[in-house]
Amino acid sequence: METTKILETEKENKDAVHLYWNEADETWNAYGKSAENALRINLELRALTDKMNLDGTEVTHLKVTTEQFERYGLADYCVAVDDERLKLKIPVHG
Repeated sequence: METTKILETEKENKDAVHLYWNEADETWNAYGKSAENALRINLELRALTDKMNLDGTEVTHLKVTTEQFERYGLADYCVAVDDERLKLKIPVHG
């Protein structure tokens, strides 16, 4: 997906995790607020995050394989948006 479109999506993001499929290395990737929200689901994901530059903006980046996606329980919250994108809703606590 185009980086400008990702940044636009994340600008309005409050409580969702948008995961984008990367065919080249067969991983799911979250950027910015999506990556930060994923950490709210499971703090163990912090080990899979780094910082990345998208069009001059430094954002948190989360990269997970399909195996890690299952292991960390992300599939339990998953909704398909289209062929290359998933959306996870953050459970509301309290």
